[in-house]
Amino acid sequence: MTRGLVYYSTKSQILSSDDVDQLIDDAEKRNQTMNITGFLTMNENHFVQYIEGAGVHLASLMSSIRKDERHNVVAEFSYDIQEKVCSKWSMKLINDRSIGAIQFPDLMISLLKIQKSEAFKREEV
Repeated sequence: MTRGLVYYSTKSQILSSDDVDQLIDDAEKRNQTMNITGFLTMNENHFVQYIEGAGVHLASLMSSIRKDERHNVVAEFSYDIQEKVCSKWSMKLINDRSIGAIQFPDLMISLLKIQKSEAFKREEV
């Protein structure tokens, strides 16, 4: 079963733009090996990430994410999904620099599909 997972975390350190670029590059490579897709967005103090893939792979990835000392996961929830909504991105950073390059209508449709999912439940992977 394919699952979607959203988590929110607080940053524990300041990340330079090079640090963020490296984080995204590493995530893209790792996610491709597990057929995980999704996006990450952030502000000065927080991360919000949406990922989707096989439940066993999401569980493995989240175990690694929780151990990452660059942030502290505050909340997370996962749910069954019928189809991937971010299938084009192994990991996409959504920020002020990239928002112009993203097909905004497609992104909004994807987010609405996530919200509309009848299986939008608060539970662990």
